[in-house]
Amino acid sequence: MNILSKSILIKILIVISFILFVFVYIYQDKIIGQIPIAYNYYQPINSKYLIETEQSKRIIPHRVNSIGKLNDIWEEGFRSFECDVRFGDSNTKIFRMGHDIGEMGTDFESFLLSEDYEEIEKIWLDFKNLNSYNYKEALYALNNLDEKYSLKKKLIVESGTKDNFFDQFSDNGYHTSYYLPTGLIKKLLKEKKSDEMISLAQNISKQTKLQKLSAISFYHEIYPFVKKFLEPRISKDIVYHIWYSPALYDNRFKSKLLNNELYLNERVKTLLGTYRSQHNL
Repeated sequence: MNILSKSILIKILIVISFILFVFVYIYQDKIIGQIPIAYNYYQPINSKYLIETEQSKRIIPHRVNSIGKLNDIWEEGFRSFECDVRFGDSNTKIFRMGHDIGEMGTDFESFLLSEDYEEIEKIWLDFKNLNSYNYKEALYALNNLDEKYSLKKKLIVESGTKDNFFDQFSDNGYHTSYYLPTGLIKKLLKEKKSDEMISLAQNISKQTKLQKLSAISFYHEIYPFVKKFLEPRISKDIVYHIWYSPALYDNRFKSKLLNNELYLNERVKTLLGTYRSQHNL
């Protein structure tokens, strides 16, 4: 190989190296997120930061639906988390863990008893199948659990129901939150249909009063709708619970969090962060 050929090869290698550097820099979050050693390294660091700065009740792990994952976050020091439950899906009058019917896990009571439940600070309880047929029995079952474990003051009871019966959970002293319709609002934002967003915001405003809501919860991408159309129409006492914050295994978690407009909004009382675990459900 002559000197000219070597020179060309070196230049090609430099260009390729530069392209790889740019690619890794742009997509480092996705790349790092796929490497187990990376999230096993950064996740404990970020968790420790939240606990030491007393923010672990506001920025909490998302979808803690198994005893294994609860054990994981517990070891990290978290005492607050979000979980998904369904009521009576298997001809029983109990809450079971799981996001979807085909993913149902243990019952909620056994889940609680797997750790020292008295140490729990906050549970964002995403009630996936609350409806007009099961709400009375579900409320009765939830009250029974509260009597045993004093949960009421620790719970966010979230549902996507628009029915007025949800006010009975509020009347029983639960902190209730309506989960805004993500798909519809994303579509309206994309299509810039202001009139329809105004109408939707007016309806949600009425709903917050009829259901006696304490909060609304929503996916972070629809925050512009909340800020522009909904916020001026609802009580200032209504707080926000939002999915999500930077992932808890993110190598730039702290800087992303501290510059997040949702984090900086004092009305936002909870932010969900993705937590990596071998026990996901």
